[in-house]
Amino acid sequence: MKKRALVAMFLLFTLSLAGEDYRKLLDRTITAESYERTLLAVSSLPHPTGSVAQRDNTQYLAERMRKMGLQVEVMTFSVPLPEPRKSALYWEKPGAVSFPMQEPALLEDPFSESREALVGFNAWSPSGNVSGPLIFAHYGGKEEYEYLLSRGVKLKGAIALVRLGREYRGDKAALAKKYGLAGVLLFPDPQDRGFRVGTVYPEGNSLPAGGLERGSLDTLPYPGDPLTPGRPSLPGQKRLEKNPLDGELAVTLPISYETAQKLLTEMSGERAPEAWQGGLGTIYRTGDGVGAKVVMRVENKTVERAVYVVVGKIPGKSRPREVVALGSHFDAWVYGTTDPNAGTAVVMETAAFFADLAKSGWRPERTLAFVHWDGEEFGVIGSTEWEEELERRGERVVLTINEDAAVGGPDFGIVATPGHRSLLVRYVERFLKEYGRERFSLKIPQKFDVGAVVSCGSDHCAPLYRQNSGVFAFWSAGSYGVYHSLYDNPLYYQRFVDPGYLYGRDLSKILAGTLYLYMEEEGGEAFDGADLAEFLLGELASPAWKPFFEKDGYLRLKRALESLKGKPAWRGAEAGRVRGLFLTPQGAPQGVWARNTLYEQNPENRYVALALPSLLRGDERAWQEFVRLFEGLAGAGDASGRP
Repeated sequence: MKKRALVAMFLLFTLSLAGEDYRKLLDRTITAESYERTLLAVSSLPHPTGSVAQRDNTQYLAERMRKMGLQVEVMTFSVPLPEPRKSALYWEKPGAVSFPMQEPALLEDPFSESREALVGFNAWSPSGNVSGPLIFAHYGGKEEYEYLLSRGVKLKGAIALVRLGREYRGDKAALAKKYGLAGVLLFPDPQDRGFRVGTVYPEGNSLPAGGLERGSLDTLPYPGDPLTPGRPSLPGQKRLEKNPLDGELAVTLPISYETAQKLLTEMSGERAPEAWQGGLGTIYRTGDGVGAKVVMRVENKTVERAVYVVVGKIPGKSRPREVVALGSHFDAWVYGTTDPNAGTAVVMETAAFFADLAKSGWRPERTLAFVHWDGEEFGVIGSTEWEEELERRGERVVLTINEDAAVGGPDFGIVATPGHRSLLVRYVERFLKEYGRERFSLKIPQKFDVGAVVSCGSDHCAPLYRQNSGVFAFWSAGSYGVYHSLYDNPLYYQRFVDPGYLYGRDLSKILAGTLYLYMEEEGGEAFDGADLAEFLLGELASPAWKPFFEKDGYLRLKRALESLKGKPAWRGAEAGRVRGLFLTPQGAPQGVWARNTLYEQNPENRYVALALPSLLRGDERAWQEFVRLFEGLAGAGDASGRP
C-alpha cells in the first residue's frame, strides 16, 4: 500500500511539474528557426505524390520524429494514380501553336525555373484528343448551361471556358459531361484572383497572368483509392475491376487567365449577362457553339504509385486504441510551401513539444499521433487508407486536428465540428489567458466566431464520415493568391505569407498549448450536445427546410434540440458512445462507405455538405429515428465520466 502511494505521488509530481512548466517548454521547443528548417526541408523541391522528392520527404519526416523519441511507423499504400504525359491547347487551324501549359519562369524567382514542376493538368481528367467551338459558361453550373440553351447556344460537342470558384472543379467537369460538352477549360478570373485583387507576384501576392491552378476532379462518393472503398489499399485486398470515375467527366485542362483572355477576344456570339462579365478587360461573349474551334490534347496515364503515411506516436496509457490525430498532408502539386507544407511544419513543431513533454513522464490517456498524409491532392488518399487500416487493426480516431495549409497570413482563427466548437473555444481562451495573448505576432480576435467543419474536402474526411470523429483546425489567414501554382514556393511564402516565420511559430504554440490542456482535462474525448443542437437548429431554420415547418416530427425535433442546449457535455467513454449513436453500420444514405448520418457531401457541389440529409429527402423512418434519438439525449442528463 505504501509503495503504491509513493508511485502515485511521484506521478502526480511529474505531471504537475510538466503542467507548471509547459509554457516554458513551448518557448524552448517551438521557434521560428525550427519551423523554417522543417518548411524549407520539405518544400524546396516540387514533390507531388509518387515523386522521388516525396519519397525523400517521407524519410526525412520519419527520421526527424524518431530523433524526437516518438514511436514511428511508415505506412505504404499502393494506389493507381494519373500522371500527365501530354497537355496541349491550340486553335484548330494550320500551323497553330499550343498555348502555354506551364507557368513562365520569373527572373526574380529562381524556384520558378524548375524543370521538375508538373505541367498544368487536372487529376482524373480522361485522356482525349477533342476539338470543338468555344462557349463561355461563367462558373459552369446548371443554371448557366440552361441559360445558354435558352439563348440557342449549341452545347453538344462544344468546349466550355469556365471560371474557377464557387463550385468544386470536379463537379464542373461532371456537369459538362452530362450536357454533352467535349471539354472544359478552367481558368482563374482576375476578378477572383489576379491583378484586380492586388499587385501580382513577384511584386505583390496576387496570381500573375501566366499562373495555373492545378487540381483534382475526383467526384466519387468516397475519398481514397478509387478501387478499394472501405478497405486499405494493401497487398491482398480485393479491388474493383474498373475505376467508377471512368466515363463520368469531360476532358479538362487548367489554363491561365492570360490564355483565357486570348480565347475570349476571338469568341463570337452575344454578350454574356452582366453578372458573367469578369476582370479581363474584354467583353465576355457566350459563343454560339458553331464558331472558331480549339483543340484539346490530353494524355493522362494511370500508374501504380506508393502513397505514404508517416506516423509518430505517444501511446495512450488507458485507451491506446483510441487515437487523437494531429496531422497535415505533405504532398503538393508543385512546391506547396503554403499549401500544404506550412501545416507540415506546424505538426512537427507541436510534435517536438509533446515529445519533450513525454520525456518528463507525461502520458496521454489516449494515443496521441502526429501524422503526415500523402496523396491528398489526388483525392484525400493517404488519410483515407490510414483510417481504413486503423479500423482493420481495431483502432479508432476520436479527434482529428487537420492543419492542411495552416499558415496563410496574420489573422488567427479556429474551426471545429458541431459538438466540439464550444470545447475548442473554451480551451483556446484558457490557453491564451494563461500564456498571454499579447505575446503573439498573430492578430487574435477578442471573440471567436467558430466555423463548422462538416464537408469532406481534406484529411479529416474519413474519421469524420466513418467514425463521427471530432475535428479541430487552427489556422491563420491572409491574402494568399497563388493556390496550386508554381509560385507557391519558399520565396513567395517568406515575402508575402509569413515574413520571419513568426506566424507559423505562434500558431504552433497556440495549437500545442491548447491541445495539452485539452488532453489533460478531457483525455482527448468529449462531445457537447448543446453545441451540436445549436448548429442543427440553425440549419433547420434555413429555407431548405420550409416544406417541413408544419410537420409534427420537425416540431418535436426542434423541441428536443432546444432541450439539449441546456445539457452539459459528455466526456470520456460516454462521449464516444454518444458520437457512435449517429453511425450506421450499413452505410449512410449517400453510400456504403460513409457511416455518419449527420452529414452528407452535396452531390452538386462538394465544397459544401448537407446536415441531416435523410430528413431533407423526406425519409419517414429517418425522421422517426432522429426524433427518438434527440428526445432521448435531451432527457438523459449528464452522462459524463472520464476513464
